[in-house]
Amino acid sequence: MRRLVPILVAVWLASLVPSVSGQEPDRLRIGVTLHAYYSWAANIVGDAADIVPVLPVGADPHSYQPRPEDVERLVDLDILIINGLGHDDFIDPMLAAAAGDTVIIDVNARTPAVAALGAQSGDAVNSHTFLSITNAVQQVGLLAEALGRADPARAELYRSNASAYVRRLRGLLRRGLADLETVPREGVALAAVHDGYGYLLAELGLPLAAVIQPRHGIDPSPRQLADTIEQVRAAGVDVLFVEADYVPDFAETVRAETGVAIARLSHIAQGPYTADAFEREMAANLRAIAAALGPGR
Repeated sequence: MRRLVPILVAVWLASLVPSVSGQEPDRLRIGVTLHAYYSWAANIVGDAADIVPVLPVGADPHSYQPRPEDVERLVDLDILIINGLGHDDFIDPMLAAAAGDTVIIDVNARTPAVAALGAQSGDAVNSHTFLSITNAVQQVGLLAEALGRADPARAELYRSNASAYVRRLRGLLRRGLADLETVPREGVALAAVHDGYGYLLAELGLPLAAVIQPRHGIDPSPRQLADTIEQVRAAGVDVLFVEADYVPDFAETVRAETGVAIARLSHIAQGPYTADAFEREMAANLRAIAAALGPGR
């Protein structure tokens, strides 16, 4: 369930405005729950604020168990950027334990979300909106607006930085689409281990014909895997996308049974938190998709 929280609190905002004319306002401490949000926030604020990752490097947001030292990082945050669609549910007990007055920004407050794919997804929505350049552009705009209201003295800096970043992201998508123009896509069918790449593939005009996991993070049962293999065969799937750092055994089974090619895509969830991670890894994803659909696949 999406958390319904105000993006900004007027009383809190007033405390951030310098009381003496010309005095440098305090730097914001901005927490983030996911790698993509770190990149977006870092490009918006530059050196004017501190970005604090909540999730330790190497931790899986779906299985992460907060440690006391992780909760302590929340105590002095001014703002926390969250997914709001369930991808970072670990944050709820952490916020309760920290008992602070951190202002929450839900990046998906304005993002159209689609239903999750998978046999056990039910009414769940696909929380991976961050794996999309189009969504990133929209969410960066929301963040720049919210951060500018929280830090009026630097609002113009944040808007300018966000505009420059958005131009780079749009250029990245244009280049990716241009690369696909030379690739024959008619009759090509794609599958993925989960629906995390659904937003990215959709913005490239490449819908998913099948997903293997009944729900993200849950391996298929033998019966579910057999049914999915039949679905892959019936759809004539050419390529199965898996996460770059992990090819599960069931993906190898699908390849052995159907002859599909396996291609790897980044989930933007591993490695150090850096300002360039989102651009770098999404550029690699676009190249991987074009290569997977190109001649010799």
